[in-house]
Amino acid sequence: MKKKLSSLLLALALAMQAGAAPAAEPDYATGAPWPDIDLEGVVTRDMKASLKDNFALAVNKEKILALKIPKGHAEGGTMMDLQLKQIEDLKGMFLGREPDGHDAKLAYALFQLMMDWKSRNAQGAAPLKKAVDAIEAAGTVDALNAYFLKTPVEDQIARLWIAGSEASFDDASRNVLLTGACPLVLEDAAEYGKLTAYGEVKKKAYSELARKMLARLGYAEKAALQKIENCLAFEAMLAPAMLTSEQKKGPDYARLINNRFSHEKLAKAQAACPFWPGLRMPATPKPKNTSSWSPASWKGSAGSTRRRTLP
Repeated sequence: MKKKLSSLLLALALAMQAGAAPAAEPDYATGAPWPDIDLEGVVTRDMKASLKDNFALAVNKEKILALKIPKGHAEGGTMMDLQLKQIEDLKGMFLGREPDGHDAKLAYALFQLMMDWKSRNAQGAAPLKKAVDAIEAAGTVDALNAYFLKTPVEDQIARLWIAGSEASFDDASRNVLLTGACPLVLEDAAEYGKLTAYGEVKKKAYSELARKMLARLGYAEKAALQKIENCLAFEAMLAPAMLTSEQKKGPDYARLINNRFSHEKLAKAQAACPFWPGLRMPATPKPKNTSSWSPASWKGSAGSTRRRTLP
């Protein structure tokens, strides 16, 4: 009897499922299954607001109807009102006469410099062109690093390596110095060995962008194209020592980049990338901590090209 009843219930369930109409697509504007009350125009005066059916609508209906989105903004409400007030308060701190107090004067002077478009426009692209010329004048990796080391980080437009303090892979309670190579123009190191169709698209797009930017700096088209060619040729020298996108997606990626060195060994092994002289970070781990980095990024071609003439 039990077996017969189970079979009957199963047949009934299958029949009900087969005959059921497919669920309708949700329409949040009309309330099926519920309205998105955060969208402008959804909540109307005649819309029913039941605490049982839609608590949020019932509690907030009058506030939503009274809410006005500020002109030029995509949202409104208490938080937006506070943000707009904060902007006005900040303007009040920096407009008008210079304030009293050492820190206040520094902040005031910084704001004036930031807003001084007249002086900035008068200089035009000259500072950027000067940096481009200085980088190009470096004939070796050593000379290039010498330029980076004497140039403040905020004034650098590129560099060969990056370094920062990160949580250790093995012990998240302590930080290590994580170092590595800067990204390449074509992103994937494998593109410099065998260019894919997608790589060709990126190369063409980035080259065209660079050509236009260099033209704005005042370089003739021939000179601009040569600079782009030099850049890609230099990166082709570095790429073989860098991880490819395929390697970064692989299961061994964490192991490949989790290489341990004491600070003393790192100082000896850094080859073409002078991390220690270039670090200007107050949070740099103490010498007793180890460093985690990808040694291939500068033990390979970066190190072997230190004194070779660069493109």
